[in-house]
Amino acid sequence: MSLRKIRSVRKSRNGCFTCKQRKKKCDEVKPVCGHCKRLGFKCNYGFKLSWVSKNQKLGKDGVELPPNFRVIEIINFTRNDMMESMPTHHDYDFEFPRQDVPQYLFEELKKDPIIGPRISEQYLFSLYKNVLSKTKSFAGSNEACNDFVQIVIPKCDKFPALYHSVLALSALDLIKTNLKRHLETRSVLLLNIYNTLFIQYKNDAINCLHDILDGFDVNKVDMLEELVLTIVLLCNLEITNKGNKDWIQYLSEACLVLNSLSSSRITSSGVFTFAYKYFSLRYVLLLTTLDTESFLQFISNNPWPILREVFLSDLIEPMYGCSPKLIGMIYQLTLFNYQYETNEMELSTFVGKVTKIWYSLNSATYYDYNLSEELLWSAQCYELSIKLYIFSILGKQNLLLFLDDDVDYCIPELWRKLNDLSHKRKSLFFPNWCFWILVTVNIDSNDVERVKVLKLLALLQQNWPYSSVMEIKHAIITMWKVYDLGLPNRDENSPPFDTRRVVTQHKFMLALT
Repeated sequence: MSLRKIRSVRKSRNGCFTCKQRKKKCDEVKPVCGHCKRLGFKCNYGFKLSWVSKNQKLGKDGVELPPNFRVIEIINFTRNDMMESMPTHHDYDFEFPRQDVPQYLFEELKKDPIIGPRISEQYLFSLYKNVLSKTKSFAGSNEACNDFVQIVIPKCDKFPALYHSVLALSALDLIKTNLKRHLETRSVLLLNIYNTLFIQYKNDAINCLHDILDGFDVNKVDMLEELVLTIVLLCNLEITNKGNKDWIQYLSEACLVLNSLSSSRITSSGVFTFAYKYFSLRYVLLLTTLDTESFLQFISNNPWPILREVFLSDLIEPMYGCSPKLIGMIYQLTLFNYQYETNEMELSTFVGKVTKIWYSLNSATYYDYNLSEELLWSAQCYELSIKLYIFSILGKQNLLLFLDDDVDYCIPELWRKLNDLSHKRKSLFFPNWCFWILVTVNIDSNDVERVKVLKLLALLQQNWPYSSVMEIKHAIITMWKVYDLGLPNRDENSPPFDTRRVVTQHKFMLALT
């Protein structure tokens, strides 16, 4: 009997589901692969929830253990039955072959009648002035307060570091705009031009920043304003650049600068107040994701000046998407939680302070600008999320008996409002912290709920490619994976699963704004 040589077909890891089911090698062309296009099949690049690893080693709380620990049984979550429920829209490819564009080619391209005008400084600045600056606030109306318009644009004439950071932000946005196109219509040359400009202008801004620091004088108002505004723009640049962790560096620098100023000097200056509001939101929301040790280390290295008068207002702040009072509540709850965890606060005091905030939420009133329906929706999302946050804080300490109200209504109501915001075409921002709280409180959610999360993430990624949503998605999937893989070692006596430990261990520093 002769043996026939069997030809093996190398499987495609990222191919469409149709080719996987037919056991054919997929060419992975999107939105429709070659096989499906030729045969007229429906091509679907949906999500597949599957984590299988022979080398995963997890302790009972999901934390990775040294190699000498025993390997637990791995749960295989292959869910092909979910395939039909996943979105079929184009799954954007966010990578492209990066190559520096040499200077001589730049000079030639500047003369090109089509490309030339689209790579000029005038074009980049007008893009920020007419489009990007208006997307840096929840309120889309020109009548609403937007410091990215009213402060940044006029100061660009005076501050070179700020001007270059604005140009870098515009170059990055043009990369995103081109990446949103289908593969066939993308220009790799333009992508590389804008990528080169992005790096160039970002480096120019940083170099100008170093020049300021070389001769820095805290008493020179112009110098201090340029420093602060440039830090704001560079931080914003990194957050919109896939949530790059470098944004933490700029937050730390802002802590140093603003701590050197008196509260009266901050509140009496439009520039310093703008920077304070911008960084305080990011600082407070970041703290909610850190475990006890990381929290203490971070606030020790980066103390933030809390100006209580700023957080007394019930007026919805367009930059926050809610009232400063709600952001102040989040900070207080986070601080109380860590004080109790480190035995700095008695049980009775802790419960009293947390429940006081709970009851104050039930009687909260908000004053809207009457300019944006989305602002009110966003503020309502924050209110619901703070209730869930309180629920999770008390739940981890087995103290839920002190709440005489439940949060069952909060989850479906929050889902509804977040979905409404994500589908609004004119929506400028999405309250990522609210979404984060919804997912982390519901960490033991079933498959149907997780698919809802992935669908919403897909929509957010489609609306805001290259944004911090990509890092948030990575963090959420990592938490699910660690939770699921730790299930075999978890029993009724195990401590509650703490998502903060996972986030900290995997070094996520999330910008939840």
